[in-house]
Amino acid sequence: MIKLGERLAAVARYVAPGTTVADIGTDHALLPLFLVEQGISPRAVAVDVADGPYTAALQAVRERGLTQLVDVRLGDGLSVVRPGEADVLVLAGMGGNTIREILDASPEVVEKASRIIVQPMEQQAAIRQWFASHGWAIVDEELVEESNRLYQVIAAERGEPWDATPLEMEVGPLLVKSKHPLLPRYLAGLLQKYEKILQGMEKSRRDLPAQREIEEKVARLRSLLADLFSPKPDPN
Repeated sequence: MIKLGERLAAVARYVAPGTTVADIGTDHALLPLFLVEQGISPRAVAVDVADGPYTAALQAVRERGLTQLVDVRLGDGLSVVRPGEADVLVLAGMGGNTIREILDASPEVVEKASRIIVQPMEQQAAIRQWFASHGWAIVDEELVEESNRLYQVIAAERGEPWDATPLEMEVGPLLVKSKHPLLPRYLAGLLQKYEKILQGMEKSRRDLPAQREIEEKVARLRSLLADLFSPKPDPN
């Protein structure tokens, strides 16, 4: 039986039973194989743009005798997926800008999907902004830890977007709303990253708009950490 790491397991939890999935950047087709073997998806499309991962995925599917249920394809993004062929689009393990470019390149496929699940490695705000500007609402978000790294997983469906601040677009409006237990660690790591960038800018001794933007972001992160996770005084 296929065993998924925490990152892909979180993605799998957002796939509704009975839905067909297109997994873009499938690598070894672990997610499609898991979904089909567990009876969550009746069939899946596994896509990769590189020959090596495509060959590995094809071999994995053949070894498990699932070539009739998991269709492995070599191609760029959603270009090899037909409109209406997949209810759920999964784009995991790539940057937010790359995910956005893939979605923009195949609007007819995106239009027919009922859910998009993304796991951006970076540029999380970029994909949330794409959802907001294209009529997709974030319905759930998750933070998971794997190999000492934290990953965001985002599920979106057609609907009215959240009214979120720029910082929430980067951090995750639903993660903030729910006070996710891993969020303090995530915010602390983000704060450390921007403080380091700011230190480098300050050494240049130039008052740049970009520096002021980072200063504001650092201040907002500190405030968010304090507001969400500092002990509140007892009114009594």
